[in-house]
Amino acid sequence: MNSLELHPPSNKPLQAGYGLEKYFSQLEQILQNMKEEMNGMRLQGKESLVPFQKGILISISSLSGLWNDLKNFKFSYILTSRLTQDSLESLFSQIRGAGRFYDHPSSLEVIYRLRNLLLANKLPILSSKVNTREDSINEGYLTADILKNTFAKLNY
Repeated sequence: MNSLELHPPSNKPLQAGYGLEKYFSQLEQILQNMKEEMNGMRLQGKESLVPFQKGILISISSLSGLWNDLKNFKFSYILTSRLTQDSLESLFSQIRGAGRFYDHPSSLEVIYRLRNLLLANKLPILSSKVNTREDSINEGYLTADILKNTFAKLNY
């Protein structure tokens, strides 16, 4: 669940983007095996699943659900290494930090702080280093599109 490349070396097919037809059945089988392993494994002295097992099962189910949704929008693959919360956590940290000692802002205060961060051009810079070759498709960040649409609706 850490695919880095659209077309990995032939000796590393598990690094392929999730959803590519060439590798899809192999990746699905591996995820299915992992689900069975997690559901069947019990730690000594425990009768139920422990948190890490539940987390793995949730991640597998979430990836499958995300893929089913994205297929409807003509996506051809998912690079799972980019499914992290690092950028979002950094944004939240900056929003909290913009209030100095008041780090539990209301929803309206979040909008004001986010607007100020955008106007001051203080948002975190995303890494320009990528692990894939650029396609002819113009890809954007979903979060950026959501924020852009939100501010357009609010007339900021």
